[in-house]
Amino acid sequence: MTGSRSPAAPPRVPRGQRRPQSHPPTPLPRPASSSSSGARAAAPPPPAAPTRPPRTTT
Repeated sequence: MTGSRSPAAPPRVPRGQRRPQSHPPTPLPRPASSSSSGARAAAPPPPAAPTRPPRTTT
């Protein structure tokens, strides 16, 4: 059983690393869009930010 776990673990690690590497470019753009949407939702308060320069500095 230990032997099965050993070989199974190595293949899982390399596969996980390969997936994140080739996926980062694709998933990153998607999360970025979500972030942009969230930023846009918070964009409505931009008028308040300019009014309070201290907040922009922070």
